Amino acid sequence: MSDTFLIEQTDDRCVVSGVLDFTTASKALEDLGALVRSNEQLHIDFSQVGRCNSAALALLIELKAIARRQSHQVSFSEVPGGIRQLAQVCQVEGFI
Repeated sequence: MSDTFLIEQTDDRCVVSGVLDFTTASKALEDLGALVRSNEQLHIDFSQVGRCNSAALALLIELKAIARRQSHQVSFSEVPGGIRQLAQVCQVEGFI
């Protein structure tokens, strides 16, 4: 798998695939942040993410912050287990 990520959007749902790490997180934030800003409600599915690290957790937290500032709603599904565990250790699991 290459060090890229893709976003496929249909209506108020999008699926993220590929890699979410320090090399892709900035672009992911730019692209997903724009989607959060332009959709009052957005559901982001991470079921196709093949590899991720702590940058993915930072991304999720920032997407929630963007939604809150816009008075929008963003929800996540199929967050990789490692990210859920890290969120629990960091006591931020309520954000994801």
